[in-house]
Amino acid sequence: MFYGLLGVFVISVTYQITRQVFFAQGDPSPYPTCDEGLDALTLAIARARDAAPGLDGEDAAVTRFREALLPEWGYRADIGVRCGEGRDPRAALDAIDRLRYAEEHAARREAHELAPLRRRVEGAPLAAPKPSAP
Repeated sequence: MFYGLLGVFVISVTYQITRQVFFAQGDPSPYPTCDEGLDALTLAIARARDAAPGLDGEDAAVTRFREALLPEWGYRADIGVRCGEGRDPRAALDAIDRLRYAEEHAARREAHELAPLRRRVEGAPLAAPKPSAP
């Protein structure tokens, strides 16, 4: 009896995992063409690059960067399908993927190197204006 219940449990879990891994359907992309999808991904990277800087450190900068990529990057897989197997669209998509990771790395590095300096400047007293010469 125990082994029968255990077997049913294992088969059920295996089926659910297999279905989610191999047959999961995400939301369809709102971009009807490959070019529109590529443009949307590129604009999202620019938006994320602008959103990343801050005074609160590396982790917060990366979080802001990744959040600013949405919703466009949530459709990345579907955009890849729309771009098919053609050489030019796939090369463009590959370049956009590499740009995204390079920009994320730059946001991380900038936050690591510049955030302490930004905090120091934010906390520095403003210099008194110099008197003008007569």
